[in-house]
Amino acid sequence: MGKYILVATVFLILGIGIGRYLPSGSVDDSEQIHYESVAPSNTADFSEAEAFTVEEDVLIGAPLGTASQTQIIDSAGSDDELKPWFEKNYSNNWGELFSKVMAAGNNQRDLRRTDWLLDSMSAEDLQGMIQAALQSPDRAELDGLLGAALWRYASKNPEEAIALFPELSPEEQKRISVRFVRNLAQTDPMAAWDWLNSYDQEGKILFETAMSRNSYKAGVILAMAQKPEYQDQAFQLAKSEDEMLNRRSLVRRVADQMARRDVNASLEFALAMPKDEVGIRDATLNKVLDVWSKQDPFAAAQYLASNSDLASRGNLVNVTEQLIVKEGVSEFRSLYDQVGDNKIKDAMAARAVERLASRDLDAAIEWANLIGESRDRKRAGYGALKEMGFKDNMQDHLRFIEQGYANQYPDQKDLYTYSLKEWQKVYPAEVEQYVNSLTEPQLRADLIRNLRLD
Repeated sequence: MGKYILVATVFLILGIGIGRYLPSGSVDDSEQIHYESVAPSNTADFSEAEAFTVEEDVLIGAPLGTASQTQIIDSAGSDDELKPWFEKNYSNNWGELFSKVMAAGNNQRDLRRTDWLLDSMSAEDLQGMIQAALQSPDRAELDGLLGAALWRYASKNPEEAIALFPELSPEEQKRISVRFVRNLAQTDPMAAWDWLNSYDQEGKILFETAMSRNSYKAGVILAMAQKPEYQDQAFQLAKSEDEMLNRRSLVRRVADQMARRDVNASLEFALAMPKDEVGIRDATLNKVLDVWSKQDPFAAAQYLASNSDLASRGNLVNVTEQLIVKEGVSEFRSLYDQVGDNKIKDAMAARAVERLASRDLDAAIEWANLIGESRDRKRAGYGALKEMGFKDNMQDHLRFIEQGYANQYPDQKDLYTYSLKEWQKVYPAEVEQYVNSLTEPQLRADLIRNLRLD
């Protein structure tokens, strides 16, 4: 049953990616699939994006979504309809399969079926098909099919897949490189790492630039970080790899993967880092504490309260948010009272105001009045108003600004302007009436001008 389902995919899929299985030039370029479009970005900054993120529809073929493409999938046919074809043509008769692939033309449904087939194949079936294609008299016409099979085989037998990779044309090597390296890395990250380095040293053409090479390496390091047995090595590589890598960003990604599996172990690892790596050490600690605060904000808060030398504006603000959302104001206040730096306390209070605005308006007003730094106070006000939204709650907006920002000019004026401009679209008469009722002459005059009520 499993085998015929694999092949079912063949006759049924040969539709969305002809350019992927046939050599370039076999079909109209506008219909071909170009793997280059999903190759790693030539950027040294990985920020928060996966180095191996790939759009599935792009890899399979033309983007899905149109009515005709949806019908292709919906009308694929049942297993019962495909079973006779499978029994007649599959059974190790690879030549028949190859003929179907080469004869598919631009039949997107058939090409899609081939993709489904390859996804369902066992390691033995993929191996058999790859060997048959390599020995086929139509070998040159099957390069795309070989590539599509080989990147899948990489997750089943990395060592043999690596040995077979040179059999592909340089163009096909480039096209499958993202998926090939990712599947290697997910199965055997050290084999992927060793292969990337040996491939680079041999001067092959897979890496057109140093940054492109580093993108692949970053992806492998992140794959290592997902496996506990490789996490220490991933961390060391992330810290020490080529200078063109954004090491700090990559280390944070590795730390994130480690912390999701074991906060205590990742915290100990970060704390043991040499003092001459302060920037990377701090980035790692902040990421670990960020993950921890989402998992258990109370425990993270207690840890920071007991280890004030590790507390920073960033991680304390993150813990504040999680405490407000998951634990409540009292737990946040306990942490706030233990912080000595007034600037950090202002930042914490600002985040509390933002998160409390839609939960407990009175508490939000109370904390807004405790913020001393104007920048944090204004940021908290804008954040709170956005958190509250504009949903028939104009009076809540006005009370928040009036009581939370009393005698705080120009912050109060700016917040009034921001809020009332939105409410003016819905309640113009009420807004004008409210502005004219204000007793402070300068504030009233400024708002009349800002809202064009004169």
